[in-house]
Amino acid sequence: MTTTALPRVSRTAVALLATASLLLSTSACSGGDGHGTGASDAAMSLKLGWSEGWTAPQVAVAAEEGMWGDHDLDVTTTPFDSGRAALEALLGGGVDAAVLTEFPLVAAALRDQGVTAVANLSSYDSYRIIGSKKAGVRDDAGDADVGIASLYGKRVGVTLGTNMNFILDELLESNDIEAEIVNIGPTDFATALQKGDIDAGLMFDTFYAPTKKALGDDYVDIAVPPELYTGTMLLVVKNDLVEGGPDRLRALVDGVHDATGFIGGEPDAAREILTKRLVGGGATVDEETVRERWDEYDYTPGLDDSVRELMVREAEWIIDEGNGDAGPDIGTKIDGVLGIDAADTV
Repeated sequence: MTTTALPRVSRTAVALLATASLLLSTSACSGGDGHGTGASDAAMSLKLGWSEGWTAPQVAVAAEEGMWGDHDLDVTTTPFDSGRAALEALLGGGVDAAVLTEFPLVAAALRDQGVTAVANLSSYDSYRIIGSKKAGVRDDAGDADVGIASLYGKRVGVTLGTNMNFILDELLESNDIEAEIVNIGPTDFATALQKGDIDAGLMFDTFYAPTKKALGDDYVDIAVPPELYTGTMLLVVKNDLVEGGPDRLRALVDGVHDATGFIGGEPDAAREILTKRLVGGGATVDEETVRERWDEYDYTPGLDDSVRELMVREAEWIIDEGNGDAGPDIGTKIDGVLGIDAADTV
């Protein structure tokens, strides 16, 4: 497989894609009898799939503060272990909208699965490989090359076909490290490390805390260089929601917009809302973990075309792996699922 080093991706969050023009154009094409509908007597409803956590606190904030209700939308949330699982539910009709990283959206673009990103919720560049000291995995001790080099010949777990797989391939190949790659389900890393089935693993960050707790003194981690990868959390819908009239989509995005403003204006209060939901909901995290992860994420609004550039590179990797074919113009596929030409947007 040909590996191309990724350029440095800006840590600036790419928040709230240009949905205003999308919604307005949808509204203009929606027809009707010419009378303004206003708010209906019965609230609209929508099912939203997400991975509960700090990756998309807008969901918790909007729900707790009644922000979707302010727009006559009743949102029911369903938790998933991964963005890929949420996307599968979206494609299968189990949910109407889903929160996921840019990577599964790229895969959907290559397969022409009829989905569109309508908002961006956060960015993250603090990924890490978690390993076992007993297995000989070393931390970077201020020098990332030391930790990465210790992976040579090791069994490294990753969930195949995900952005973690993409990151691991880029990391190992760019450092000329040979390792045995082991496919591990998103929830199984802690057990696999404890049992010695793997020596290290690159997992979704929502599983860092329980894995660290399970390993105890045997825990060690290696930072993924920020210049290698910055993840982007997106709100994605099927195109038929976009095309079926603007009301539910407008209300969904307006609620997210309100929550993003709340997070920017009252970050401590927003974090407390998320903490209450996670810790009170029986999740295996504590307040300190929520605070640590929160500080690593960027929820600042803004649009950066580096996200589009990364998605094109991910598409090339997926194609190299034999899992897709975009034809002559990968960029056009990516622009289609973003709903905009990101390169021309400030």
